[in-house]
Amino acid sequence: MSFIDGYQPKTLQPPPPVSLSSSNRTRSQNAQSNFEWRMRNRDKHIAKVKAREARKYREALEEISLPSINCYNLPSNHSERILSARRELERRKLKVCAIDMENVVITMVNGTEKSVPCWVSVVNSEGQLIYNSLIRHPSGGISRPLTQLHGLSHDHWKYAPFFCKVRTDVMDILNGYDRIIVSNQTADFVSLFIDCETHLKLLDKIICVSSFYNCKRADDALGLEFCAFLLFGDLIKQTVHSPIIDAKFTMFCYLFDIKGMERVRAQNIKDGTMVYKQHDYMGYNYPKNIQMAGLLSDVMAYIGD
Repeated sequence: MSFIDGYQPKTLQPPPPVSLSSSNRTRSQNAQSNFEWRMRNRDKHIAKVKAREARKYREALEEISLPSINCYNLPSNHSERILSARRELERRKLKVCAIDMENVVITMVNGTEKSVPCWVSVVNSEGQLIYNSLIRHPSGGISRPLTQLHGLSHDHWKYAPFFCKVRTDVMDILNGYDRIIVSNQTADFVSLFIDCETHLKLLDKIICVSSFYNCKRADDALGLEFCAFLLFGDLIKQTVHSPIIDAKFTMFCYLFDIKGMERVRAQNIKDGTMVYKQHDYMGYNYPKNIQMAGLLSDVMAYIGD
């Protein structure tokens, strides 16, 4: 497995090699015969092992994903508005995707800890799942699996693709879309080890729903669950977090006010006033959302808070 810049998780030391000649001398005649047979059929054996591992991975991915795939359909109280937005995207021939991920914490070679994805999901504007993958990291590098948050453990991802493969796949997908909808301007790109220069090239495509609906400080953001509750009156019910559900609601939030978001995006690009966010990544400052502020005040008054 090749490492990209910055991604250098701690790995367990392999056991010392066993001398083949010494091993051969100590084997019984039957064991020696079996060993020679395996060496002659090595390629077939490797293919068989890989097929078994691929099957186990598909089963693990299906087990963790199926409860989320059909969990949420269009918000019933705003379904026509969202369908209208989809027709608008089709008319403008805009390809839009939303991405979300769940993370684990790994220990790097230098001893520092880093939050990295273990499950990545991407949906399109129709709410269809276009990419869904677990991620395998060296077992010796995972210091905190955070199973209590996303429900994943080593048994789920031990046969999954490695980080570098998934990262390449995700970047290929994002580069093929006109809009990338996220719920945090930089966090997902930082955890994917996307360098600042590459992120800057994608910046004009990126729309952050949490920043757009923010009604607090200008450089702050409103959490996705708050946005979903205030806009759709729907609590995102999850016993464990799922990037499939979060990506779907990120897309719903975009489609709910597509004209407003596209207007703010165009104004940000026109003004060109980018500011530093975190880890030297650049981003746009979204104006305070007055409509969301009024909605939040109404909800707080209704529940007496």
